[in-house]
Amino acid sequence: MNKQTKNHLKIIAECLRYGHASLFVGAGFSKNAKVLSGMGLPPNWNQLGDVFYKKARKKEPDDSDRAYANVLRLAEEVECVFGRDFLIEVIKKEINDQNLSPSELHEQLLSLPWKDIFTTNYDSLLEKSIALLKKKGECAYTTIRKDKEMGF
Repeated sequence: MNKQTKNHLKIIAECLRYGHASLFVGAGFSKNAKVLSGMGLPPNWNQLGDVFYKKARKKEPDDSDRAYANVLRLAEEVECVFGRDFLIEVIKKEINDQNLSPSELHEQLLSLPWKDIFTTNYDSLLEKSIALLKKKGECAYTTIRKDKEMGF
């Protein structure tokens, strides 16, 4: 491990020790999930972009389409054509959350004393991890799903 990485880890450890470290968990962390029922892992960003492309453009994307495609713009196209509820259902179907279970890595990450944990993920792996840790008496996080639940 290089010196710069070691220094960053020391800073994070110090922040954790004094209760000042917050965590943002991105979609890539879902690749650590355990897959149930023989299904695959959730799609990565580009794979999800292919799904949006097919929905919005009614054809399979080729390499030249992918070179110029912006996944957020494709999601916006799907939303404009079919509506927000449809877009959310497409994402949920592709993620297939009911066939995912948190791995030991999810539990280890949430066992650290983070001040806050943030995510925009559509899967519920963090929530499932929290429930598992609460059963063991090792977790005190509260899940907040909407701005108004934050109390300000």
